[in-house]
Amino acid sequence: MSRAAAGAALFLASVATGFADPAFEHDRAQWSNARLKATKLFKSMHVEIGISEPDNATVEAELITHDHRKLLAPSFPVIGLSYTTDGLGRHSDINLLVEPATGQVLQRISHETGKRNKYRVYRFARNGTLRRTRRPNPGEEPAGPDGWSDRSEQYFKSPVEVRGQPLTEPGTLIYLISTSDLERPSDRFEMTAFSTSDETIYRIEAVVLDPETIDYDYELADGTNRLGRTEAIRVAIRGKPLAGGDDGDLTLLGMKDVELMLDPATRAPLELTGKVAVFGRISFDLKRLEPRR
Repeated sequence: MSRAAAGAALFLASVATGFADPAFEHDRAQWSNARLKATKLFKSMHVEIGISEPDNATVEAELITHDHRKLLAPSFPVIGLSYTTDGLGRHSDINLLVEPATGQVLQRISHETGKRNKYRVYRFARNGTLRRTRRPNPGEEPAGPDGWSDRSEQYFKSPVEVRGQPLTEPGTLIYLISTSDLERPSDRFEMTAFSTSDETIYRIEAVVLDPETIDYDYELADGTNRLGRTEAIRVAIRGKPLAGGDDGDLTLLGMKDVELMLDPATRAPLELTGKVAVFGRISFDLKRLEPRR
């Protein structure tokens, strides 16, 4: 059975048995920064994932407010997650503020440059998600987001059945899987998530598949090299819209049918694979890792 077929079969089986409560512990992740690279058809793509522990004052200063809507107040501690993606003529910087014990996202900010220029904030509330967007009018690109005059705001109400539950965002999943108790085949957790790629709420599942022995070759932050083989923890990430039906599959970093290979010692991402339109299946391999201090 193929990787994708095995993951789909476990996903369908788990839906019938109901939700499994996730158990996250921040200290399980023994890494703070990971840089991965994929090459396909002579084109390279990079993704860099960072984990930080901002103090309470920094978190409160970064969270946007609204005059009329009651947005989520932080339940400390809060973790900062950063993603930098680069490739195919586009560069994107993403920053999230997440409650590590539940996976609840408080805020997501993205800044895209290159072929497309866009600055967008998603700020989460108990009953929905606020979106603010800035784009440049012709000639405004060099001014940066503060100088862009095309601005808009929209609010997405959450379905009644998910209000009051932790609501994550797909960009948290690598971190959350790293800090979860997923370890053995069939271990899993399920959550609901607001996907900012299509502004749809998904039911997400992360499930451990049979382990796979993979090669790794990456550099540590101190310049030393790690080269070898390990039996990685292999996790399939799947999701379907909460509204039901087959209209759409969850995407993570633009990929569908995603699998994550974790180092069992550090729980760092050794490999991330998925399907991308036009390019087919691609694999991001770990190239540089900064251990947690």
